[in-house]
Amino acid sequence: MQLIENSGLLFEAATLEELELKVFSYGSAQTIGSELQFGFESEYTIEESGKILEKYEPLDRVASICWAEKTLSEKKDWLKSTIESMGHGNKGAILVQRGADESLPKYIYRDDTKNIEVILEPTSDYRAFFQKIESIGSKLGFGSMQAMVSIPRDLFFQAWGSDSYRMHLGWLNFVQEFDVLQRLLDGYERKSLFPLRSFDHPFLGPMVHYRHHLQKKFLRENASGDLLDDESLIRPSRRDHSFKFVGSTAYRPDIAAPTRICYEVRDAHKNLDLLKHKVDRIVSAWNSDLNQYQKFSKVLPFNSEEEFEQFSLDVQEKLIEISPHKVPEAVKEFDKARISHEVFRNYSYPLRDWSVWLSLLDCTDLLTQVQKAQEDFKLRMSNITAYKNAVSARSFAQKNICLFAYESGILEAFTEFLVEDFSKWTH
Repeated sequence: MQLIENSGLLFEAATLEELELKVFSYGSAQTIGSELQFGFESEYTIEESGKILEKYEPLDRVASICWAEKTLSEKKDWLKSTIESMGHGNKGAILVQRGADESLPKYIYRDDTKNIEVILEPTSDYRAFFQKIESIGSKLGFGSMQAMVSIPRDLFFQAWGSDSYRMHLGWLNFVQEFDVLQRLLDGYERKSLFPLRSFDHPFLGPMVHYRHHLQKKFLRENASGDLLDDESLIRPSRRDHSFKFVGSTAYRPDIAAPTRICYEVRDAHKNLDLLKHKVDRIVSAWNSDLNQYQKFSKVLPFNSEEEFEQFSLDVQEKLIEISPHKVPEAVKEFDKARISHEVFRNYSYPLRDWSVWLSLLDCTDLLTQVQKAQEDFKLRMSNITAYKNAVSARSFAQKNICLFAYESGILEAFTEFLVEDFSKWTH
């Protein structure tokens, strides 16, 4: 084995031919030159891999000899064992297509989540991009999908003037807040959405202060051509407290830099219509005047540590008790990484200061209604200690957060701003 460089990234591979089985790089010569490009990946758990294992076989020739004779259970056992035997950070190809179906990717890759991924090469053909995703979904099932949209770095930071990074930051602040509120209101209106898994997920919750600080820093420095080297980009790429971990659209300089800058849709999951909508939202924004979003760049993010302290001690203890996610041993000694796994803090999201948002959205008349909704939320949460079962207590807390989104009316203020400036989000 040797380390082979490809587009600034080092991969463990025996030969250059084997390197071709690695993830296609945005920064390679094939992708340079097109203004707008789309990328895609879809993650499948071992349990979701049944259709994949019918159409793909191991790259390992020895393992593939009797593949067709194995039961599905045996194939899954092999897949699980092989994934666990590969080192962390090794995202190489693990399965190859048995046939010659051009509507499906040739390889399936390993992911560090110990799952497998379908990855599409970036393309500038919007229509073909979604046609291929639809084909993948119909033949392999829909995994947890993410879409990437990129444009050349210089265009990203210069198209809207010298302060473009502030406009991007303002847009991100807006949509990252909007998406959380939308999900909460959906949870209220469609009771079947409980529990809200994103609030119990360390990498799909709301944008929090320590991640936001890093996001702002990278946007500012990337605009000046700094923090684009491989060593710097490890921070947003691999750290547990990276700003890429948000249940919304994320800023991803680490995917395509230094050639291109990328946004990533991270909250569509298995919903193809939602994925299309979020991609169209990015395209629409980049083809519009982002100046109107610059005012939102100054909004302070949700400080989960401070807001959590607003709960009484017994409520805090109960939320910690019912928190479904445990902090990995490897990060317990690192404060920011540890806090990113302490998802119980997300339940204080309604208690943040909404006055700045309401002022910027010209909806200060809503302040009294929002404050009343916060008081009612806090009062209801004091009853959580009566729940002895963790699942019931967690469901109770999540329903209360959703009820706050409904009673406060905050999402209406966000929506009115969108309707005024983007009456129709289309590609």
